[in-house]
Amino acid sequence: MKNLGNRLEESNTDEVFLQLSEYEETVARRERDLELHQIYAQVLESSHRAVAVIKLNKEIVWVNKRVEEILGYTSQECVGNYISDLAFGQETNMLVLKDALETIQKGKTAEFEHILYKKNREPIWIRAFLKPIYNNLNEIDKYCIYGQDITKEKESAKAIKESETRYKDILDSISEIIYKTDAEGIFTFINKAWTNVTGYDIEETIGRNYLDFMTEGEREMSITNKKNVIGNQNNSSQREIIIVTKSGEVKCLELKTKPEFTERNEFIGFSGILTDITVGKRMQYYQELLSNYVSDFVAVHDSQTRYLFVAPSIKDIAGYEPEELLGKPSFDFYHPDDMDKVKNFREGNISGSSDPSNTITIRYRKKDGSYTWIDITARYFFDTYANAYRTITAAKVADLRVKEEEAIHKALEEQRHLNKVKSDFINFVSHEFKTPLSVIKATTELLQIKMERKVQNLEEHIKEELVSIDNEIQSLATLIDDVLRVEKIEAGEVNMNPKVLNFRKLVENSVQKFSTRQDDNRHVTFNVFGTEKPVFIDAKYVEIICNNLISNAFKYSKGRPDPIVNLIYSESDVVLHVIDFGIGIPEKNKKQLFSTFFRASNSKDVAGTGLGLSIVKKYVELMNGKIEFISQETEGTVMTVTLPLAKSN
Repeated sequence: MKNLGNRLEESNTDEVFLQLSEYEETVARRERDLELHQIYAQVLESSHRAVAVIKLNKEIVWVNKRVEEILGYTSQECVGNYISDLAFGQETNMLVLKDALETIQKGKTAEFEHILYKKNREPIWIRAFLKPIYNNLNEIDKYCIYGQDITKEKESAKAIKESETRYKDILDSISEIIYKTDAEGIFTFINKAWTNVTGYDIEETIGRNYLDFMTEGEREMSITNKKNVIGNQNNSSQREIIIVTKSGEVKCLELKTKPEFTERNEFIGFSGILTDITVGKRMQYYQELLSNYVSDFVAVHDSQTRYLFVAPSIKDIAGYEPEELLGKPSFDFYHPDDMDKVKNFREGNISGSSDPSNTITIRYRKKDGSYTWIDITARYFFDTYANAYRTITAAKVADLRVKEEEAIHKALEEQRHLNKVKSDFINFVSHEFKTPLSVIKATTELLQIKMERKVQNLEEHIKEELVSIDNEIQSLATLIDDVLRVEKIEAGEVNMNPKVLNFRKLVENSVQKFSTRQDDNRHVTFNVFGTEKPVFIDAKYVEIICNNLISNAFKYSKGRPDPIVNLIYSESDVVLHVIDFGIGIPEKNKKQLFSTFFRASNSKDVAGTGLGLSIVKKYVELMNGKIEFISQETEGTVMTVTLPLAKSN
């Protein structure tokens, strides 16, 4: 008031009243603004929508009570915190939010739908409207968000969509064609079965007249039938119709149709069902066709080799009912090894380059999975009913003849094999037995000369030469043992005496034996993996297997790293890996590796007979095991023996 008094003294009365008036207007305006703000706050507070004021950095400034009802947070929990910390989660679409904020900063309103999370972390759908808020400097530093919970709306929409999808799936899963047309005969609805039967997509069918898919003669009949059905209101009609598929094939369908009318009896179209009865209708035709050809296993095939007709005789030949084969490719029933023969035969038949009376003998898979030999003749012809080319085949069982031919062929092969074995054995004996005997003879002659000349240190010379003779005798004894083993194997006289034994101990014995024999101080690295379990094996033959594989690992890897032997126990078997880093096996020799008397082309400088691996393979197989290998020349070989575990009682 003192300042005011000073001003009264310094100013005239009119100026003072003018200033007082402006001051009172300002106070009144602010009171009105405050009253409006209070009204707006009450309106926003009572709004059915969640309303919040948020800074551009996502810090919450103010929220109404609806926020607490929707999200579960109180006003105190919201204000000062960031909305991203409270309500955002894994499914919140951050790209949508980013776009919305960019829109706000341009002074525009943004609208979008996204997922927020309640205080209990339950996700809900929100439809949000964002409006920019300006400060005193007319800059956008906040935005107001209006949110509406649309979770139930989303769930309802999802349920409706799922219901429509289920309805469509049901219609598309049935084999009958369901359709609707308008009064002009234009398709307005048709299910997926139409595509399966005719090849026409639904999109290229809707909007077309049903008459477009019929043969010319069928169209006239359909027009007449339409008039009769419409004249008999509410009466359904049933008949057979002929249509032409997209590929030009003629098909016979059973039609059940009913006219539809408005409440004022105005005709608005047809609804009905079409059933493909082509197969049944053609059966009679093929029965008549059958009488013109041979009577055994007779079948008619389409251009994709699918069965269109199968004679009842298939039941006796292969165990199938004719209906089980219809629609299936005949090629699926032929043995894979006979497919090239079948394809060449079919191509010759179609092109006319082969005599129609020609026969091929192939294997046909029976219902029980076994194969029977059949002799097949075939003829390619034009099917006037289907307006397409077909193949008719006739087959006779040839098991007895094929078995007799196989027996003769086997006898010849066995004779050839026996002759080869005899020849190989003679060559083998003449070479392999001759070598150690020659060495022994030369050593004894040299020793005799030294004794006659009474050379110095004669006793030492004798010891050295006796060691050489002993080594050759050992080699000769091993060779004789291997030859005898091969002879017993060939004669089928190997007597297995399997028992439940500790396989690890047997392997370990061989490992120790060969690790102490090496002149270069190499030894085997032996590893065991898994829990040891008993194995049902013959110890004598296991020893031969292990000795041979470990001996080879050393023999073919001179100057290389130590061999490795891994023993691995699994749930059902035990696996023995013998690994060396030696000369490996050439690719061209791998198929013959287990053949008797065979030696790889890169092993000429290493002593051996070519008998060991053939013996090992036979012994492994006699114990219900298997032997395999992987190898790369110059890098090494892994021999793998797998034997079954002993069965627990």
